[in-house]
Amino acid sequence: MAKSKLTDYSGYIASIALNPKEIGFFCERIQVGDVSEVDAAFFECVHFVHQLATDETCSICLKKLAEKSFMWQRFLLLDLLTKGPEQLTKICLDKTGCSSLFFILGLDSCDIQKQELVTRLALVFKQLLLSDPRAVEYLLRHLVESVGAPNFQPLQLSALECVLDLAKDPCGYHNLISLIRLGIGRDALVQTLGANAAVLSTDRIGNFLVQSLLNDHSDDLTNSFFANMAGKFVAMSFNMNSYHVVQWLIDNGNPDISQLVMNEIDSSPQLSQLIINKFGNYVIQKILRKAKIINPPLFLRLSSFITANRLVFSSNPSGIHVVIECDLLRQRWYGGAVILCQDLHKRLSDFSVLLLNVLLLGAGSHLDVETQPNRHAVVGAANSLPDLCPGHVVSHVKVLLLFKDKSVVLWSIQDHIITVGTDSKSSGSIIKKIDDVYSPRPAHKNSAVLVMILALYYGMTRLAAAGMSSSGDIQTTSVAKLAMAR
Repeated sequence: MAKSKLTDYSGYIASIALNPKEIGFFCERIQVGDVSEVDAAFFECVHFVHQLATDETCSICLKKLAEKSFMWQRFLLLDLLTKGPEQLTKICLDKTGCSSLFFILGLDSCDIQKQELVTRLALVFKQLLLSDPRAVEYLLRHLVESVGAPNFQPLQLSALECVLDLAKDPCGYHNLISLIRLGIGRDALVQTLGANAAVLSTDRIGNFLVQSLLNDHSDDLTNSFFANMAGKFVAMSFNMNSYHVVQWLIDNGNPDISQLVMNEIDSSPQLSQLIINKFGNYVIQKILRKAKIINPPLFLRLSSFITANRLVFSSNPSGIHVVIECDLLRQRWYGGAVILCQDLHKRLSDFSVLLLNVLLLGAGSHLDVETQPNRHAVVGAANSLPDLCPGHVVSHVKVLLLFKDKSVVLWSIQDHIITVGTDSKSSGSIIKKIDDVYSPRPAHKNSAVLVMILALYYGMTRLAAAGMSSSGDIQTTSVAKLAMAR
């Protein structure tokens, strides 16, 4: 017995295509049927093209019908699917409908139809870009694959007209990122966004757009954004949104950009206000952590400033966080300095070790006239000589940092650093109490520590620059200059 044909169900063919249970029969008859069957199916199904295109199951019937139809019939299907802004938007934002649309478009290599689709999409592009990011990205990827970038000019113009509105929209900023990453109008969009980077950074949504695009680490994009924000980082650090962007640049930007941002903030007269600001304090903490790694002099300068004003900053609910972070970082820093000191003692010659001890603090808790005639002697003291053992150097570092000992011996270079201008009688080193050494000018306390840390951290590099040869010899005058440098 002969099998049934679609023409036998004239008037009901569309119902068969829309019935999930009859999909197998419909596709089989389209595949093996003659032209009359395909034509009959086409003219009945064309009235339900949107319903067929957006149904996950029934779209199979539409795709099979489009494959067997003539070119003019496929053009008619495309026209019906994209006719009218409302219908086009619905099709494009529906994953199944979008897939059906581009499947039919891909059956013919007709540039006219592709360009017509792009022109129609441009009319609703803003509405599309303000819609679900996942659906829009799916649409854009199909566009790139099927149409190609050279034909996107109408879409670029449409996106540029509303780029700032999109950048401040929860869905729009995601879609802008997709446009840029897929190369749809990238150069023009980057230029426009870069010219407004500082303003966008202050927006609740815009700052996420700026951070997301910076995270791509594209040189032209980063340079465009940075050029607009340069000179505004202090003001941005006070803002509840843009301080996130400043933090990103410090933490994730390339070293040159990080340095420029940190230096601008550090040299600002509003540094104290930033430290006690509820948003700016996070930026300062980020600078401390980053500068400790890539810019030690900046870390020392900033941490010394914070420590010198700790009472003022500690009384502020935001500033206290900066003080705590500074104390923690300084503690780790000095702990590393002790280790580095030990390492330097292993590497340097005895002569260099002697000079290093002069730079830090000399050893020995007692002095006698015979072995050290130029010092103020302690009557009845046991004979002693300066001890340059590495273990003792560590204990002297602890004297400087933790101040556990009751007294400390000051050697000549340190005398000049700590007591200059405060004690005209201090021509040489004497035994002094810790409290006496650092009063009445507490700032000198940081000076001794600062010189010690600089000598340790830049030990190998600066000693070599000062004239140290491969044997470890060093010029005395250069070391003295190093000790006083700051």
